[in-house]
Amino acid sequence: MALNIAVIGGWNIPVSVMKPLLLDLETQCRCPVQMLDYPGYESGYDGSQDWLIPALVERWKPYLNTETVVVGWSLGGMIALSLAACLPLAGVVALGSNVQFQGSAPWQMSSAMFRSFSRQVRSDYIQSRNTFIDLVTAGDSRPGSALKQQLIAAYDTFRPDLKSINDSLAMLGELDVAQTIGTVPQLWIFAKDDALVPVTCVSQIVPQAMTHIRVVSGGHGFPFSAPIGREIHQWCATMLAKQV
Repeated sequence: MALNIAVIGGWNIPVSVMKPLLLDLETQCRCPVQMLDYPGYESGYDGSQDWLIPALVERWKPYLNTETVVVGWSLGGMIALSLAACLPLAGVVALGSNVQFQGSAPWQMSSAMFRSFSRQVRSDYIQSRNTFIDLVTAGDSRPGSALKQQLIAAYDTFRPDLKSINDSLAMLGELDVAQTIGTVPQLWIFAKDDALVPVTCVSQIVPQAMTHIRVVSGGHGFPFSAPIGREIHQWCATMLAKQV
């Protein structure tokens, strides 16, 4: 089997921020890598129906097949697992993704905090964006807040449809991917100092034949702070070897 990789970004993240991850994957995995764009982020937006899993399946189906490993960061990982429940995929890699983002458990953002942040996004997008940048870069392993400066620069030219931002945030609060664990070959990678998805989320994922877990150093933005492509390549190679 000759794998190809599709990458899905996180909530409110410009495509330009994802490019280092794409290059890392291309270098390490030596296979085609495709970025899947969100409706309303870098392209037109037709309405909240675009932010339903069936609509995303239809949007991205031409790029997904039985030889595709979908690599998703944060919200993207949760969406990737949801796609795998609808389409036959080779596997899923979830980077800094939660099983269920909001709730009352220690490994979730509290529902009260999520509602408060959602209100802030609707009333003051710039301020909420700055709060989000701080959360993503907390625990960054690179000196001099390099990731923070990278994000700030990327947002200078990022002009998303704000309704799409709100609708995608609503999806983040609603998704629950617990039932997808173990249904497709999957690699979950968490960061020790993640301020958005606590590493204690590991407790919700039982390692089994098709489910593997790694914990790395860094914060929520770890895929952009340190190369992660080698880890993903090794997992893909091991997964392929087991299928022979």
